[in-house]
Amino acid sequence: MLPLLRLPSNVILHTIRLMDMSEILGLSLTSKKCKQIVINAKSRADFFQVIIGSSINFVVRNSPMEMGLAFSFTDEETSSPKRLRAPNSVRISTTNLANPIEMMMDPWVLSPSFDFKKWLDHIRSVFHLQDTMGYVQFVQTLIPFDLNDIKKVFGNTHELDVFHTGSYEYNQLILKEFLPVKNFSVDPEVFQDSRVPKNILIQNFDTFMIGFHNEDFGTMKLEDLLLMNSKDIDVRSLEISSKEFNKFLKLWIQGAMPQLEYLSIIFAIIVEEDEVMNGINYQKNPSERIFRRQGDREEYIIPDGMDFHRKDGLKATVQINYDFHENYFELFVFHDHCVVSQL
Repeated sequence: MLPLLRLPSNVILHTIRLMDMSEILGLSLTSKKCKQIVINAKSRADFFQVIIGSSINFVVRNSPMEMGLAFSFTDEETSSPKRLRAPNSVRISTTNLANPIEMMMDPWVLSPSFDFKKWLDHIRSVFHLQDTMGYVQFVQTLIPFDLNDIKKVFGNTHELDVFHTGSYEYNQLILKEFLPVKNFSVDPEVFQDSRVPKNILIQNFDTFMIGFHNEDFGTMKLEDLLLMNSKDIDVRSLEISSKEFNKFLKLWIQGAMPQLEYLSIIFAIIVEEDEVMNGINYQKNPSERIFRRQGDREEYIIPDGMDFHRKDGLKATVQINYDFHENYFELFVFHDHCVVSQL
């Protein structure tokens, strides 16, 4: 019996709440009783990620603390695709994001009966995560996992992030198995011609991010942007000029992309503000504002902006900022369901 468990229940719960995440996880794995006590302590995580590459990693975050779980297998399969077996060990690391010094623990040897489904259920229970998977990320790998196995365990996700895995065929299988999702991030390199296809551009994602893992600005065009039906769009791979920005805004004023709430474009060239806003009736707003999408905890600070209106009266503001080698174009659309307030 752990000395901790001999203390009064309120003292036990208070002590657990003072532990870091690796200590909480370790205690919860000790016994069913300890797991229930940890659950009762209600130590919540605000972020959970599964990274799938040559192995499987978990990331659990309760800001500013982050815990990483790197799972290992003693006998690595050489055939492709490899089956998703129970891991033999896990190495735990913890990082304080406010003061990024990583603390690495010795590997824990695991029971062969504790497979990834049990790990997933355990992490969800202990850190009070939602029923959905959260954030699944596919990265480069030499020998990919069997996607049927991956889908059975990690398929219930609302957020998908896909790097080029090293195999275009495997990339396509991932998209086929996991789309549609609520939030989607993808690199153009996932596709053989480095162009995101139309059947993906037109999908209705809440958040759609393109090209944030690479430095290539030239893989998308304005016509690709105009095909999108997502609410929050972040694009890094767009090749666009001042005149094309102007054309886009005028098309939006006429009713294009009616569902759009926020658009961010990172681009390489310098654009002229007068050319971007040419022929558009706008007013500069010097006051700082806070913008938040419905159901989104993230807040955007709008330090200034150029306010204008769609033909139906809907208000929006544009910001153009320059930062070393990257330039930023942001469009905020003030739908009734979005929250806008003065600082």
